[in-house]
Amino acid sequence: MNAPVTSLKTVAETELSALFANAAPAHGSSMRQQAFERFEKAGLPHRRIEAWHYTNLRSLMQHAAPLAGEPAEVVSNKRPWSLVEDDKVFAFVDGWLVKSPKLPNGVRASSLAEVMAKTPDSIAGHFNKASDLSGDIVTSLNTAFMTGGLLIEVEAGAVINEPLSFAFETTGETASFARIVVSVGDGAAITLIETHRGSAGAAAQENTVMEISVGQNAMVEHVRVNTADVKAQTLSTLAVSVAEKAVFNSLSFTTGAALSRHQVFARVHGDDAKLGIRGVTLIRGQQLSDSTLVVEHAALNGESRELFKTVVDENARGVFQGKIIVKPYAQKTDGQMASNALLLGEHSAMNCKPELEIFADDVQCAHGATVGDLDTELLFYLRSRGIQRKDAEALMIQAFAGAALEHVSHEGLRAVLVDMTEKWLQARA
Repeated sequence: MNAPVTSLKTVAETELSALFANAAPAHGSSMRQQAFERFEKAGLPHRRIEAWHYTNLRSLMQHAAPLAGEPAEVVSNKRPWSLVEDDKVFAFVDGWLVKSPKLPNGVRASSLAEVMAKTPDSIAGHFNKASDLSGDIVTSLNTAFMTGGLLIEVEAGAVINEPLSFAFETTGETASFARIVVSVGDGAAITLIETHRGSAGAAAQENTVMEISVGQNAMVEHVRVNTADVKAQTLSTLAVSVAEKAVFNSLSFTTGAALSRHQVFARVHGDDAKLGIRGVTLIRGQQLSDSTLVVEHAALNGESRELFKTVVDENARGVFQGKIIVKPYAQKTDGQMASNALLLGEHSAMNCKPELEIFADDVQCAHGATVGDLDTELLFYLRSRGIQRKDAEALMIQAFAGAALEHVSHEGLRAVLVDMTEKWLQARA
């Protein structure tokens, strides 16, 4: 007779159970309970789960930080939230919404906390529309503990010239959970900016989820910037669905956090739709940065481009996992995925795993991955022209990252990202 096997909980898993039992928000109780039950059944993700093979969260998350309390409103006036001059900023402190802008015509916003307070379980109908996230444990934790967020609606045909920003800041060694749900109507156009940062020296734990549904013929540009403190842990999820003839482009720019994982679940469900998912990661010291994405083509003539540039210095470690899935009825799909990494330190490391799952016979799909150090011949050429070694290396790294940054269409935002790259290189030098 075989004895039943019971999995031992880690300290962090035990602490999360205690937090949910004692301090979880009451609004949306049924939805939260179901989400937490999924977490308790599976536990924290670990390396025996394929999608988490290179980022063993069960081992890396030693403790669960206490839930952040609601901050005083005055903090909203003490921080420079904007990334570009003309953006409209929703500001979050420790997962709580503390500042809202005057919105342009064609955009409506509702507080997720207020909606949950009025109709606790009906809020579940707003989730998982872009992609089914019910099987993702990190998202389940967000659902169980979220303190609030936003429901954003962009009217059909509305062309919004000012970027809409969501600025997240952590202030202490606490856990924060926020969720943004965006619905972009047919023929609309908008730029979305997501920024994450925190107080110096604070080992905060952040778990954010953004869901974006893009209507027919709509155009959406999304940029996410992570400059969290080097002691922080940041987990972020982007779920997006792209309808017929729509265009969606997203770029993730990461220099912060001890542990960062940005996961993307994208679905092309309309004919002739275009999708671009790109990333630039610059890490050093003992940082671990994980970029994981799944792109599903489920319509005719779909196009997707995935390009990730990773620069790893000192003892840091980068991870890229990308999968393109082409459904049997998604004929004429054109999907191209590439991961390129530069290893600058003797002990720098990079793990790459690109994948294709193709069930259609009339497609053009390819993937590739490269890992290496700086081109010695090009470095010699630059130095032979009188350029100092550190300046020559900086030029090469800027050009390397620029291949992804050039796809950001908003000029002001692109300039900010280039400047942030230069500052990272200056700090390295």
